[in-house]
Amino acid sequence: MLRRCVILAIAAVSTIQYLVSCKTDTGVPEQSTSVVTVAPPDFESMDLGGGEFAFLVCDEATEKYNDLYIWSDGVSGGSVDKAVADRNRDAESKFNIKIRTKKVHSPRVEVARAIQSGQVDFDVVYERGTQAAVLALSGYLSDIAELPCVDLGRSYWVPTATGNLSIAGKTYVATNYITMDSLGWTECIFYNKTMYDSLGLSESLYDVVKDNKWNIDKYLDLAAIATDDLDGNGIMTSADRFGIWGDVNECLVALSKSSGVTNTQNDSTGFSLGMYNQTVVDVYTRFEELISGSSFIGYDEIWNEYPNLTAFPTRYEAARNIAFGGGHVLFMQGYLNMTDEFGSMRDDYGILPNPLNNPEQQEYYHYIDVTAPVFAVPVDSDYHDNTGIILEYMAYKSEESVMPAFFSETVGSNKAYDERDIEIFGIIKNSTRYEWTELYGLDITSSILEKMMTSGSFTSVYNRMSKKAIDEINEVYNILSSIK
Repeated sequence: MLRRCVILAIAAVSTIQYLVSCKTDTGVPEQSTSVVTVAPPDFESMDLGGGEFAFLVCDEATEKYNDLYIWSDGVSGGSVDKAVADRNRDAESKFNIKIRTKKVHSPRVEVARAIQSGQVDFDVVYERGTQAAVLALSGYLSDIAELPCVDLGRSYWVPTATGNLSIAGKTYVATNYITMDSLGWTECIFYNKTMYDSLGLSESLYDVVKDNKWNIDKYLDLAAIATDDLDGNGIMTSADRFGIWGDVNECLVALSKSSGVTNTQNDSTGFSLGMYNQTVVDVYTRFEELISGSSFIGYDEIWNEYPNLTAFPTRYEAARNIAFGGGHVLFMQGYLNMTDEFGSMRDDYGILPNPLNNPEQQEYYHYIDVTAPVFAVPVDSDYHDNTGIILEYMAYKSEESVMPAFFSETVGSNKAYDERDIEIFGIIKNSTRYEWTELYGLDITSSILEKMMTSGSFTSVYNRMSKKAIDEINEVYNILSSIK
């Protein structure tokens, strides 16, 4: 087995296709459709003897959680399907390997069984984030950052997100663009273009974003304008018009997170709590001033009307289709994967980034669902010394080919697609993040912000729960730092 890798760094620059958020001389984020960046690495071919390179994946093909981004025969006709097949053939040729998937009901259980029995016959694990975190705490995973040839700072490792997953100086789980799950499971805001126009609002929301005016006040003001008891009976039902999909507490938490509030802060001494500060108080105060509970409709309100849900795969998708898909909600926070739910939507819709707290905020925040699949590497496998270079190459090629295909099948498939959606997609793509405390199941830590917003009594909630939260954080930190 070859125990080396060669990456020829090119000291040149290239222009990438997708938007990134950059800063002007004034420090204000400026959106541009291209950016000059250091060119990607050039990979030297290697002969690894024709062996199999196996991804351990879940066999639940009925969910948006399967191996279709990892292996495809390219015959289904979809652009993503073809891009995946072409990428794999390229990697197989470059390294003389055979890429395959090993499908099991629970990758987490299979990893534990394989390591305990000394029979690890797979090289990479592709498992739900919360389940992969369990494997990390059990000591079954390698530090991905230490794999030969891996550079987690490269764009195809999604550094804004993967950086949140380095705990105690080790990265046991990570995301990259071999799959599009770091994008498909990333939150954004859908908005009803038809409804917006019907309200007599002529200002383009794309221009609002470009001019750095897409902030909490603008979002809540528009939601309040949209809300209307259409039949005038004094009772808000799904037949009326609402500003925001969801409920008040969910919105408050989401606005806090999009303002840069995190459950923890990391410094040289470890983690401390970060969810009680002036920003949280400010979000709560402005929310109370600008909008009322009547502007919201969510799952419970829809289900309590006992609609016919039989035409939909799940009652959750049904509720979203009745409310947002039916043209009754202006804004809906959802995930990019949800674009396939609105193919038959009568109204036109678009996507927006999560709002900034104010024009001075220099970064956007878009969180990946912690149940989204992530990558991990078991502590022992046949190709362990070469896993890094294969992952690095596949992720690099995926950013080049699979990502554009993903865009065309999601955002680009919308009948009301606008070229400026590329810019919005770029903002979201370049600001994806993880809340690691949720990934590792720290229930107390992750619930403080929600409980503060629910009660409005920030100090008492924080004082009551903060010590337990710190103990919870320290326990996980100590376990991960003790793994050799």
